[in-house]
This record gives sequence, structure tokens and C-alpha cells, in this order.
Amino acid sequence: FGGCISVAATAFTIGAPAFAAMYISLIGLFSLTESGRKILAPLSYVGRMALTNYILQSVVCSLLFFGYGFGLYEQIGEAGLWGITFLIYLVQIPFSMAWLSRFHFGPLEWVWRTLTYRQRQPFVR
Repeated sequence: FGGCISVAATAFTIGAPAFAAMYISLIGLFSLTESGRKILAPLSYVGRMALTNYILQSVVCSLLFFGYGFGLYEQIGEAGLWGITFLIYLVQIPFSMAWLSRFHFGPLEWVWRTLTYRQRQPFVR
């Protein structure tokens, strides 16, 4: 058995990237249609605040799932974990839209740009 790769491992190694490529392709094709652009438009706000949303999602998930917070990781199944993370992302969409209606950048994006350009960037619209 030393060094032999199982059929399941091989299928996963090939299948997972293939499914990811398929999903990305389908979303890309969908975004080329008029209805696709309208449906996917709110996601652009989350993308414009990617660093802030990533850190926010990490903080919220660590508080929910790890022992120093609520310790839910081993308390709920995989479907529950996916549900919670999906719900967090759904909350981030209107949060990002509301934030960017008042400010040019997310708070962490503003800090990043200010440090990168070595000049204070405009914050409030």
C-alpha cells in the first residue's frame, strides 16, 4: 500500500478542481446576460470591501466556532456550518452596500490605500 493512491483520492483530486472550474465558468457565463448582471451586481459591493469582509467573517466565525467563543464547531454538523457561513455572507451583502453608499472604501481598504499611497485617502462620500 505504501505510496498507492486510492481511487477516491484521485477522483477528489481531479473532481474538486473540475467542479470549481465548472462553477466559475457558469457564473462567468451567467454574468454576461442582462439578468445575470442584475442578480450578481450586489456581490460587487462585497468584492469592493474584500479585505474588511474577509477579516469580519474570520472574526465572527472564530467567535462562533472556537472554544473561546461559543464553541459551535463540534456541536453542529456540516450542513449547520455551511448554513451559518452562508448566512454570514448574506448579511455582508447589505452591510457592504450600506457602507459603500456612505463611504468610498471599506475601513480596512481605506487603511491599506492610505498606507500604500502614503497619503490620506478620501473616506466619506
